[in-house]
Amino acid sequence: MEHSDASWQAKLTTYAKYCLEYPQNDCEKRKEWIQSWYGGGPGAPRPSRDYSTDEIGNIARMADAREDSVREAITYRYDTFMKDFKSVMEFHEDADENESFGDMYSIILSRTASLGPEWGNQRGIIPFHDMINHPPVHHLPNIELFCFGDLRKTIGYVPTFDTIRTLAEKEIGVSVGRDSYLEPKDEDILLIAKREIRQNDEIWLSYKKLNEEMDSRKRIWLVLQYGFPFHK
Repeated sequence: MEHSDASWQAKLTTYAKYCLEYPQNDCEKRKEWIQSWYGGGPGAPRPSRDYSTDEIGNIARMADAREDSVREAITYRYDTFMKDFKSVMEFHEDADENESFGDMYSIILSRTASLGPEWGNQRGIIPFHDMINHPPVHHLPNIELFCFGDLRKTIGYVPTFDTIRTLAEKEIGVSVGRDSYLEPKDEDILLIAKREIRQNDEIWLSYKKLNEEMDSRKRIWLVLQYGFPFHK
């Protein structure tokens, strides 16, 4: 979909819905994966007037913020959503912004990740990575997403390739030589363990920067998007 005025959120939402409605070519391969996104996630953005007093109060407590700040954040989020929806309405003639486009839009927001400098810090949804949970209190993340090109520029090509080759031979049982088919490209995505992960350990991924000092607006946004408070 080409639409210069549309945001990445609107474009990704439109593409995901297109794959579900017209599963052909590459879309057919992605349909089952996209269908798995539904269930247990955030709902479509709603205007402030649709929130009850109790809902506003609960969000304010979870985000440690004032109720008027919660209402302002909800209004801003909803207005942004409606602007995005209107920018691609021509591709969604029969869509209901709350039950169709809105649900997918919110799911997209909760599952995307920054792909790093090699990708121009664009955002995308990575299989498996999109299913990893944020760690609970007293737990730290043990995995992080990197682009091969960004990692190569940090520690060099040979150490990076040798690490991948060693893991492939040890864990997968694949013999990987220098001239083999396994030749990573700079745009390839890697999930790197931050420390030893033992068998049966749960994998955790931080949904925010570690030790980040968040203002009330950021805390509210995270609660609205993920439905739970973020410990420091």
